[in-house]
Amino acid sequence: MRLLFILSSFFVWIVEAKAADDLLVGADEAYGEYLSSECLACHSNAGTQGIPSIIGSEARFLAQKLIAYRNKELDNQVMQLVAGNLDDEQIASLALYFSKLSVED
Repeated sequence: MRLLFILSSFFVWIVEAKAADDLLVGADEAYGEYLSSECLACHSNAGTQGIPSIIGSEARFLAQKLIAYRNKELDNQVMQLVAGNLDDEQIASLALYFSKLSVED
C-alpha cells in the first residue's frame, strides 16, 4: 500500500511538472514584471516573517507552487486568494520574471 502511495505521488509530481513546463512556453517576462508588484508587497529580497523570497526561484518550481495554491492543494489562505485570481498566462509570466531576477537586482 505504501508503495502505491509513493508511486501515485511521484506520478502526480511528474504530471504537474510537465504541465508547468508546457505552461512556461507562452510566458512573457515583461508581463510578469508588470504583474509583480502585488507579489513583492510580501515577498521581499531577503524574505521576512516566514514569507520566503521568490527572487531567483526556478520558473517551473514557482509555477507549480502557484498552480497548487490556485487549486487549493497547498494550505495558505492568502496565497490561495492571490493565486486564485491568476490565469495560466499570468502564472507563467510571473514565474519567468522572478526566475530571471537575482537578489542583487
